[in-house]
Amino acid sequence: MKLEKRHIAWIDIARTFAILCVLLNHAVDESWAWKLSVINSYKMVSRVFAYSAYTFGRIGVPVFLMISGYLLLDRDWNHETCIKFWKNNWFKLFICTEVWWIIYEVYLNVYYKVPYDIWEIVKHLTFLKMIPLPHVWYMTKILGIYILIPFVGVALKHFDTKIIKFPLLLFGFYVFVCPVISIILTIIGKENIAVQFSEGYCGGEFGMYVIFGYLIKKDLFKDIKTVWLWIVAIISFVVTVFIQMLALEKDIVLNIWYDNGGLLLCSVCLMIIISRTNKIPEQIMLVIKSLSKYSFGIYLTHELILQPMRSVIRTTDFPIVICIIIRYLMTILLTWGVVALICRIKIGKVLFNIR
Repeated sequence: MKLEKRHIAWIDIARTFAILCVLLNHAVDESWAWKLSVINSYKMVSRVFAYSAYTFGRIGVPVFLMISGYLLLDRDWNHETCIKFWKNNWFKLFICTEVWWIIYEVYLNVYYKVPYDIWEIVKHLTFLKMIPLPHVWYMTKILGIYILIPFVGVALKHFDTKIIKFPLLLFGFYVFVCPVISIILTIIGKENIAVQFSEGYCGGEFGMYVIFGYLIKKDLFKDIKTVWLWIVAIISFVVTVFIQMLALEKDIVLNIWYDNGGLLLCSVCLMIIISRTNKIPEQIMLVIKSLSKYSFGIYLTHELILQPMRSVIRTTDFPIVICIIIRYLMTILLTWGVVALICRIKIGKVLFNIR
């Protein structure tokens, strides 16, 4: 039995949206010093812009994970399709990752003068130690998730979607709500909380996002009007930014992680809204399809271009808002162009795992 392969136009929109978010997040990260003394030197408008851009950029990874859940979990999994998936998808992704790990080792040696250490390289290649680049953690997460995708898909197929609500709400509380409560308690100076309930079987926040992609595929949210989705997305986004700004007033520097409940609500609502998008001008859709096609390559290469920009675009030479925007636009154009150019030769598709 063959794995289903059909093109879904709105997935291109979601994938393009996700990669643009990731690039924005990292452009802020490269421009914004997460130190209280530096942040306090910026004007309020710059702080609000930076935190808003950073938070919006965080939506990218959840959308990527929901795309995986949407496309993979609802397949007709059996012994044969599972083996094919591991061979054709997981193994090729693994090889691609290993190749890029070696490229990163060379990059770190050439650009940062990090000496070659065989034992360190072995630990990197076997995922026993993280390569010191800010984007590589996602690759190890997705490789782990892909191994178990077929088993989760089989399990979900044996149950009505409604039965998922109980574990979803329970795990959702501990995975996404408790971290927000913890932040609020820290801000108001109360004793923090430490979750003792084991949520390991749900895959944590990353596994939950994959499940939400599956639930979107099963039309669990079809009765929610788009206007309400926009309202929830905007409110949850604003509240998430506000909490970070409030923490800053208490001399606490926060950079939210993917276990933030506000980020969950915002990203899921936006993913559902994107899934309902069907009218995009043809010229814009051509750009979207191109960015979608090269999105993985852009993800793999963008830090190699973004980090050297530190010496070209110095934060002290530009207002922080302009600095972020310039880094962001340059990263999009340069990585997109470089990946598209490399893909014109055969090895490019292998290098970026483009099928």
